[in-house]
Order: sequence, then structure tokens, then C-alpha cells
Amino acid sequence: MHTDQDQFIANKELLLAQGFEVDGYIIYAANENDAIAVFNSDIPYAQIEIYNPNAANDLAHFAEVVNKWISRLVNKFKK
Repeated sequence: MHTDQDQFIANKELLLAQGFEVDGYIIYAANENDAIAVFNSDIPYAQIEIYNPNAANDLAHFAEVVNKWISRLVNKFKK
């Protein structure tokens, strides 16, 4: 999503309302091709971190997913 578009905030809020989560950071670049290159350059590091076959990482990820699920469930009942 381009942050300089008029509808950026509205589109962002719509995606968040649908359950999407902000993950990562804003990429500042001169054009779309440069932004894509920056994004793609970060992928190998993310894959190494995410797909590291380590039981501790798997357990931490599982705990994070369960925590988010419980938080969403609790928030539904608070409304």
C-alpha cells in the first residue's frame, strides 16, 4: 500500500477491521520497484528466523498464536 494515497488510512483501517495485522515496517523508497527490492532483500533473513527447525522456536510461535487467539476470543465477549 502506498502511504501517499488519499485512501491509505481508510484502506488500512478496513484491513485491520477484517483481522489483518500490521507486521514489519514502512519501506521508504523512491519508487515501487525500489520498495519491492528492499522488501525482497529482507525475505531470506525472515525465512531463516521463521523456518529454523528448533523446538524452542516452535514452542514460542505456538504460544504466540494461542495468546493472540485467546485475546481475540476475550475481546469478542467484552463487546
